[in-house]
Amino acid sequence: MKNVKILFTAIVLSSVQAFGQSATDAPPETPAKGDFGFGIGVDYGGFGGRVNVQATPVLGIMFGGGYNLAGFGYNVGLNARLSPDKRVVPVLLAMYGYNAVIRVTDSLDVREIYYGPSFGAGV
Repeated sequence: MKNVKILFTAIVLSSVQAFGQSATDAPPETPAKGDFGFGIGVDYGGFGGRVNVQATPVLGIMFGGGYNLAGFGYNVGLNARLSPDKRVVPVLLAMYGYNAVIRVTDSLDVREIYYGPSFGAGV
């Protein structure tokens, strides 16, 4: 009797799984033309936002701006998605804008924002 219960349970569970595999006619995905978001980092201008417009599936143009503890920081640049159709996408980034900040809080209140090129790579 115990074997019959186990066999019955296995049949019921496998049939439920078979119904979960039904095909759907989903429309084909269209690649995103761009994105925006908020975050922390050099490409976000410090604490701020970033807009990315995909000119082609591989090449994107980005702008980021925000508060970097010494004033307004910005970055503009290009990013390249080397394999946009794969699950793991290597990315190269080249931008110009703020890349360092010095802030001294004393009687002088020194605030310096340094601008220049920045390069990056990631996955």
